[in-house]
Amino acid sequence: HPGVITLKIPPGLIGVFISKDDADMKEAFRKMESIKLIMVDMAKTDSMEVKGFASGFEDKLELSGFTELISVNDGGERIKILILEKEGKIKEMMGLISSKEEFLGINLSGEIDPDQLANIIKDIKISDFNISD
Repeated sequence: HPGVITLKIPPGLIGVFISKDDADMKEAFRKMESIKLIMVDMAKTDSMEVKGFASGFEDKLELSGFTELISVNDGGERIKILILEKEGKIKEMMGLISSKEEFLGINLSGEIDPDQLANIIKDIKISDFNISD
């Protein structure tokens, strides 16, 4: 789609940047099979607003079997976590972070512990990812 940038990151690469003191975080990423970032440059999309784009994105995930785990609005940033369960275990997670002007998706697949997942997502700010030419 126009304006959508997808970046696949090997889980082992992220482990290199995690402090040795953060054993829980290292353990969480060690069990990941795949990590993808989905960044959206709204100026290049067909959508006129982030809210409509995010809603359409969420609809597609739900059609694929994802269910909402949690939704939080934090000072204008909306964070929504959707999960895909198989055999009673979380196998894939989408973290959607949006503000009035930006949208970011984080896809994790593999063996996912919900508590570790919450710790990872709560520290992410959309401003950490800047899409500019």
